Amino acid sequence: MPLDTKLLSNLVYQLNIVRRQVGAYPPGHQVVRASAERTIKILENLKISASQVTIGVARDRLMLGGAPLDPKNPVYREYAQALFAHGIISQTLQYGLSAEELCQFSSLLACKPEELLTRGGIAEAMLQAGLQHLSITLLDDSRFATRAVTPTGHPEESAKTNGCLWEQFVRSMLTGSDAEGFAPGVLADLNSPRGLAGQVSEAQPGDEVASMADYDQAIITFLRGLDREQLSRGQHDEMLDRFRDFIGALHTPLRRQFLSSTFFALTVHEESAGRLLSRFPGAMLMDALDDLNARQVPVSSFILQVLSKLPADGAGFPLPGQGGGHLSDAEAEERLKLVFAEHQAADFVPEDYQMVLGGLPSPGAPPVLPADTVAELLAEIHEQALEHRLCAIVSYLLQHDPDGTDCEDLTVHLQPFVQHFIATGDFAALIDLYRQLTDGEEVARHKQDGIFARHGFLREIIGSIPLWFKEKRQDILHLIRVIGPPFAPLLLDQLAEEPDRALRQQYLALLAEMGPEIRQEVAARLSDDRWQLVRNLVVLLRGLQDPQIVTLLEPLFRHPHESVRQEVLKTAFFCKDQHADPALLQELEGSGALPPLWAIGLARYSRDVRVRERLLQLLHLAPLTKEGLLVQLAAVTALGQLGRPEALPELEQLLCGFSVRHPRRYRILQRKILESLTSYPLDEVLPIYRRLAGRLRPDLAEMRRRAARHLEAARV
Repeated sequence: MPLDTKLLSNLVYQLNIVRRQVGAYPPGHQVVRASAERTIKILENLKISASQVTIGVARDRLMLGGAPLDPKNPVYREYAQALFAHGIISQTLQYGLSAEELCQFSSLLACKPEELLTRGGIAEAMLQAGLQHLSITLLDDSRFATRAVTPTGHPEESAKTNGCLWEQFVRSMLTGSDAEGFAPGVLADLNSPRGLAGQVSEAQPGDEVASMADYDQAIITFLRGLDREQLSRGQHDEMLDRFRDFIGALHTPLRRQFLSSTFFALTVHEESAGRLLSRFPGAMLMDALDDLNARQVPVSSFILQVLSKLPADGAGFPLPGQGGGHLSDAEAEERLKLVFAEHQAADFVPEDYQMVLGGLPSPGAPPVLPADTVAELLAEIHEQALEHRLCAIVSYLLQHDPDGTDCEDLTVHLQPFVQHFIATGDFAALIDLYRQLTDGEEVARHKQDGIFARHGFLREIIGSIPLWFKEKRQDILHLIRVIGPPFAPLLLDQLAEEPDRALRQQYLALLAEMGPEIRQEVAARLSDDRWQLVRNLVVLLRGLQDPQIVTLLEPLFRHPHESVRQEVLKTAFFCKDQHADPALLQELEGSGALPPLWAIGLARYSRDVRVRERLLQLLHLAPLTKEGLLVQLAAVTALGQLGRPEALPELEQLLCGFSVRHPRRYRILQRKILESLTSYPLDEVLPIYRRLAGRLRPDLAEMRRRAARHLEAARV
């Protein structure tokens, strides 16, 4: 059985929430515990499909069930980057996983990779923590592996170590490219970064660069090798210089890609960031940042902070083909400052203001709060406080953008908060956000559509109903009501699949509140093979009270299932459709021995003489079996509801009759006829009572006398 993609998506959201909360709240906090337990609950719901769940990782995207998840989803990207930063390429969650184990693993993810290296890496830390139901697969460094060398002080040993590490990097570059296209002599010139750059550039010609996945791994492994090898400062600098020379000699598109990969790799190896980036000229770094900005690829705030602290005079490595049209280092520095001010405004401090800050006296040690005060503050920490405030800021900016200039960008920034609220079941926050963006203007409606009318958003809300409906029922229903018709297609799909009768009724009520706007969506599904769905859709159309629906229902008068025909006939009489009486007559004269009771019950809405005559025929033709008696009683009731005096002679004849074979059932029929006489015109009934005096059995005679006295009193 395939895994439920909606539950899998919710699982990733919850895993990322737990990871973030572990770093924000103290150990053992109830908020973290609650989120972890929700994650375990989702995992348990997936238990019927598979014995375990494996999440694949490819740098900044996730794989589930062999298929990639949406690479543009910021939650997926964030969780993928958190895993890949530790070299994790797959994570497996086994059933039996506890909330404590999940919190312990999330705590390890919150650590910096270099911190875990001192403990043997994240895999060793998991082993020490005793995590039995959660396993990971790390990036395979075997083809880039380095030998641990103890420095002996001999130059030959140092050269051997450096040569080994650089040779592994070269071979990884050749493996990442089309190895068959390289000249055999390239392996003999391992110490030439320019020669290696030429070979790689030849394998990746032109402006379009092939997949960088292998190259990304090679760069990460190279920097990891620098951390692991016991190199002297001079040896370390030599390797960084070779790496700089290699990237600088690449053609422009490839150089930009390699610098992008370097920026990403340095977020994992922060201790090497300043020493490596300081070797590149400002113009080269600026060119790479411009390219990333044009492609709308985010740059780590850590990398931007490191670049902002670099000196204005870079290493001066010449760009290939650099001419007078390129920026000078001083101009590049000014442009870098603008970039930093745009992407990291909180960390960018002008020089004059920095001087003022430097002159301020340093404050003393902060006061220590009493333990009871700390406990009280921790108790007031709310799970959604940060997300609510940030969402309110973006929403405020969106509301005060009357011309819609920044509408698209601000809407994109709201998406992570919306997804977070869905994952945590905070539907009240979504309702508040919707109301904040409701101001009746065209731009405001565009803002709403960009968030609340997206198919992905609507699908996630519907998908969260089984998980949150019992706990958040009112909030979910209110959210669907305020958004309205955009939910109609998905609600109709759920109506066809939902096994819970109470939920189906709730869906029908929500759809009915949306009004005639959903008529076409409903009509498109009337040809479905599932009779239960078609029956519910007919009931829904009748509830819309729209006269135009009668034309949609005409083909359904001949539907093979009588439950559908019953609802169609009800709707036809409700809308006063001219096809209702002929269709009802066809049901009453059906090929079966006895007509269905529901058809006899609908006869009360008909004014066709043929329908009344058919009911009278049933009183004589139906046998006095158990089923036949039910048909006769239903016919008497329907005739009484019609109240036409033309039926009285036939009824009087039955009151004077007698059955030898079924006397008890016949008396039941006669009692029903006497009860129904009160529904007919008084002047037509009293003569019948007088004629029946002395002709009825004692029990029926008493009923006749009481009814006659009642009618006489009513007449006076």
